[in-house]
Amino acid sequence: MRKITYREDQAPIMEYKSGTMAVPAVPGAGKTFIVTRLVTELLENNINGKEKILILTYMNSAVNNFKGRIKKLLNEKYGEDVEIEENLSEEEINEIKRKNKDTLRRLNNSYEVMTIHSLATKIIKENPESAMLNEEFMIADDAQRSIILNECIESYLSTEKGKKYFYYFINYEKAKDKKTKKINEEKARGFEETWKQGFFDLVTRSISKLKYNGITPDILNERVNENGYKGIMVIVAPIYEMYCKRLKLHGLLDFDDLLINAHKIVRDDDAVREKLNKKYKYIFEDECQDSNEIQGKIIKLIGGDNPNIVRVGDINQSISGTFSESNPKFFREFIESADCCHRMYMSNRSSKDILELANLLVDYTKNSLPEIECRDALEDMKIKTVEKGKGYKENPEPKSYTINTKWLGAGSFDEEIRETIRFVEGIKRKYPDKSIGILAPYNKDCNKIAAELKKHDLQFENLSSSSEKMRKVIDDIANILDFTIDNDNIDKLMDVIGTAFIKEESEEGKADFLNIFKKFTTDELIYKFDELDLGIVDDSSSIFAKFKNALEKMREIIDYSWNRADLLVLFIRDRLDITEEEMAIAEYVAFYVKYLKREDKDVDFEYIVNVIKDRGNSSFRHILDITGNINGYEPTPGSVTVCTNHKSKGMEWDCVFMLKCTKYQFPSDLEFKLPCQKYFLKEKYSNPEALVASEIEKLTNGLERTNFDVELKLDQIREKIRLFYVSVTRAKEMLIISAARFNSDEDKKKRNPFEQEKSEYFKLMENQIQKRRAKQ
Repeated sequence: MRKITYREDQAPIMEYKSGTMAVPAVPGAGKTFIVTRLVTELLENNINGKEKILILTYMNSAVNNFKGRIKKLLNEKYGEDVEIEENLSEEEINEIKRKNKDTLRRLNNSYEVMTIHSLATKIIKENPESAMLNEEFMIADDAQRSIILNECIESYLSTEKGKKYFYYFINYEKAKDKKTKKINEEKARGFEETWKQGFFDLVTRSISKLKYNGITPDILNERVNENGYKGIMVIVAPIYEMYCKRLKLHGLLDFDDLLINAHKIVRDDDAVREKLNKKYKYIFEDECQDSNEIQGKIIKLIGGDNPNIVRVGDINQSISGTFSESNPKFFREFIESADCCHRMYMSNRSSKDILELANLLVDYTKNSLPEIECRDALEDMKIKTVEKGKGYKENPEPKSYTINTKWLGAGSFDEEIRETIRFVEGIKRKYPDKSIGILAPYNKDCNKIAAELKKHDLQFENLSSSSEKMRKVIDDIANILDFTIDNDNIDKLMDVIGTAFIKEESEEGKADFLNIFKKFTTDELIYKFDELDLGIVDDSSSIFAKFKNALEKMREIIDYSWNRADLLVLFIRDRLDITEEEMAIAEYVAFYVKYLKREDKDVDFEYIVNVIKDRGNSSFRHILDITGNINGYEPTPGSVTVCTNHKSKGMEWDCVFMLKCTKYQFPSDLEFKLPCQKYFLKEKYSNPEALVASEIEKLTNGLERTNFDVELKLDQIREKIRLFYVSVTRAKEMLIISAARFNSDEDKKKRNPFEQEKSEYFKLMENQIQKRRAKQ
């Protein structure tokens, strides 16, 4: 293993031997590099007997990354390919090889890398009696949880009582036409659809909060059934009760249950806690800015009275609080209480010019942000470039200043997209190997961008959850299932083969080819293909080979002996040429089908097919959203990626376009309307999350002490600042920040359209960029 010269901000970390250590690290500082190096050092020098090092992270892709890197480092020193001195005898060489092999095996067995939820599962599986659980329990991951919860919501909204309460909160007065004073039906339906889409997220977060605060469905129902109660929990309580019952019925625990039960076991069972204390000599936690309170408690308990805990993260990249119970305050508290804190403040990812903007945002937030209470949003941690000439990978150095802003003062977001794509085409022509990231706030924005890129015949990857590419595998499975019901339909067979099996062929050529076979019956094609007179068909072409292969697979599917629709879905999945991500989506389709049958044994096959085919089914929207995060995506040279600002975290591109940087999307004070304020709800209920938090505080403490309406708005401002920071630091060399006055071309034509403003962060960047450009 070659000797490493560590940077000045890395060297102190490598001196760690014991105690608690906090490692705040800026974007691109090389957290994974330093953690894996430190783990390897500790494995070699500080681990004895059955002791182990535990490395915790939050994504399965990160687990694989850590495992791969540690294994590689150990192999470089103790693997079979390690160079051995040539002047040694054969016996001495064999002895060294034997010792290396034993050492490698011992070291590889002395560490474990897992997600925090995998750790919780392991604790419960090994001690089910301590949690009073059946050891046969199964885990409902986020996608499966979404399926069950969505069905509970749909079931509730299908009742008269559910509809009455759900629609009660909508402010239909705002849907009235200003002239006629009558309700505009289209506008009202828009309110209802928007409320329904946001309602799922509200209920998801509400259930997590309720569980973490120990509020059971019975306790909540008691509150809701009080005389005169008209709060938001009236629509959360029945869904919460239904959801918990269905989890129990199916023998499932969701991720919240896992953490709560694991914490209970480690806290209350002295023997289990002592066993874990002895087993894990060191605990490392990565990305701990995304940790929540209960996760921190579990780690602290496992660490014991004399903990060796290393927590690594970046408070300035804490952007998941909107979707979870995570809060950067827990990492901040650890930084303050740890035995030592070593900051990784150097980064080689971005050019000096990009880092200048990131540091400017930190300065502005700490000292000049209009909303004074939010000045703690960012840690006062400036990013420095790495030293030159020291052998480290150095920062990019563009030949010119490649940063700019674009404000479309009379334009729309649609025009902003078109302008962006014009720039993208220019970059592709001039710098074909440069990777490009196009970031926007929402999935619907990404899909708009993707549609425009498609018009320009530009190759791209759309990481939006509802992209057509992600949806296709569900459509393919649905169409194949549909054909098994109507297997005499030649048109359906040709459609299935053309969409699910024959790829990388021109659509026109494919259609002409498939039309040739429509003169045959499905039975002739599937069972007697080799006996048919195909006339002038070129049987040596690639499309013919694909067609014949597709027929063989369709025969296998039709002949498959099954009495469970979920197993048929999995059988179909195994016959499709699909990616790992698409395989996961197919598995969730199978789970959904199994769930439907368990809920209603009388559900027939045709109903199931129609449910899967329904593109309006919100369960699949949630599945696609979650599976889009399963695997780590790495932009390649010359690639174009479209994704939300949130999904951009962990990625980097040579050139980044930040779209829709308006004051609404990136607020800086309470004077402006914030995304958490639902304009379509009655004034009293316009911030439903604040109402939920207030209700939970009252149920937990017996009184309301916090103004959650203001607190949640402040939290949203803080997180939006960090989101802007994350987006800026995705860029290596080029950065274009843009915004437009109107939401769309259509809005622009309206008599009194809603007008957007530049965000304060846009103005900050714009001012600095203009100063720099003036000096050129």
